[in-house]
Amino acid sequence: RWGVDSFGQELYIPEATSLTKHGTIIRASTIPEVPTDSLEALDRPPEDISTTPVSVF
Repeated sequence: RWGVDSFGQELYIPEATSLTKHGTIIRASTIPEVPTDSLEALDRPPEDISTTPVSVF
């Protein structure tokens, strides 16, 4: 399963996203300030996400 660190909350990503066709959970990040680009990266293909300050594990 994919997990993306973001904002101290668990957020559900619907099937429409490129991260996974089955949806995924976003978990808390210890990064105090996350740039807006990190949020936008969630709508980008995985190869683009890897270049942003979002941890994919």
